[in-house]
Amino acid sequence: MEKAGELGNFTSKDIVSTLKYKMENPEVEIGKDYDDEKSEILRYNIITFLKRAYPESDVSNIELNFYVYGSEDLVFHISDFEEVDGKVVYKNGNLPVMKKEEKDKSDGKEQEESSEDKKEDNIENKEEKESKDKEEKKEIDPAEKQENLEKAQDGYENKEKAEIAAKKALESDFANNDYDIIQGPNGRWFYNLKVS
Repeated sequence: MEKAGELGNFTSKDIVSTLKYKMENPEVEIGKDYDDEKSEILRYNIITFLKRAYPESDVSNIELNFYVYGSEDLVFHISDFEEVDGKVVYKNGNLPVMKKEEKDKSDGKEQEESSEDKKEDNIENKEEKESKDKEEKKEIDPAEKQENLEKAQDGYENKEKAEIAAKKALESDFANNDYDIIQGPNGRWFYNLKVS
């Protein structure tokens, strides 16, 4: 007979039934899913705990280790933590303090100013270039556009004619700036406008 409470809430019959099932089905792992799920929840809680403790750092979990990457790198093992009343606690007292990077304030301001100047220059240059491109490309007559489209769909007799047509099409195309020339299965030549 069993002593009261020695097997928890399970009876002797429950234990014998479980052992019999395990002997008949040795490939089945009993209780593993529960332990894995519990372990995953603990890992997630540890990661959350470390992210709160080190907000400026990246935290990752590989196997049983937790890596904190910041101004210095820290490594913790899963056994360094325990869950008490639904909260993760670091067993070794207080978490190590990560040294903060000290930046020279004057250098930071100079870098910010120079980067802002560069951004403004880049925006101005880009706007000038776009306006030049738009000026260079002109809208062609709709009838001529339709005629060119029909020729392009039928293909061209030779590669040279296809190239001439592609260059002409680029003059009025605001989106594309390059082209490919290909020969179709019928022996005719076609162009394909593209952005390079």
